Amino acid sequence: MPAHAAGTPASLLVRIGRLPEPLAYPPLEFAGAGRYDDPEGSYRVLYLAESLKTCYIELFANQRPSLQALAMRSLLPPGEPGDHEPALGRIPRDWLLRWCEERAIGRIALVPDQRWLDLYAAETHRELRSKLAPLLHDLNIGDFDFGDVLSRNRRLSQAVSRWAFQAGFRGIVFPSRFHYELRCWALFETARFRRLDIVPVDPDSAELQAALSFHGLAVLQ
Repeated sequence: MPAHAAGTPASLLVRIGRLPEPLAYPPLEFAGAGRYDDPEGSYRVLYLAESLKTCYIELFANQRPSLQALAMRSLLPPGEPGDHEPALGRIPRDWLLRWCEERAIGRIALVPDQRWLDLYAAETHRELRSKLAPLLHDLNIGDFDFGDVLSRNRRLSQAVSRWAFQAGFRGIVFPSRFHYELRCWALFETARFRRLDIVPVDPDSAELQAALSFHGLAVLQ
């Protein structure tokens, strides 16, 4: 059975991007590092999500304490927090305000009757397991299933992107690595969508606060 094509979502897609144009595809010279970017650099990819909270969860993940910092804390004797302890998991409000001022929220609606590769579907996993078998072998990956869809190996995820693009898909719907229910989208330049609106980022919004809580982060006033 061929790879499964997801239907066009009834809901809007959202993106938090840098001003002045949060919905712009990145310049081609800066493309290539993203999860589903083109490994050959011939097309660009725009990343969005089905909810604003998902966007914040993706973007604030890099504010979590590093594993090194957490490991150092675990070595401290009980009752001795150390000088670095208050900063762990705490974001200065001044930093957060600057972060918000440099960005905006863009919303789009996908045009119907386009093909989107559905990485949630078992049919897709079977197809990719077959089509990407040589690469999987080279990467010493013994099998390919839903767990491998969440792989942080860029050679693998970008190969999925390249295969989908060549197969005529306009983009990919995929699970966030933080939770499978957080649905994200990677739109190729061939995708067609309607730009709806662009609004400021609110540092006190419920969605942003929920994302911080998701990662165990808090704002220092």
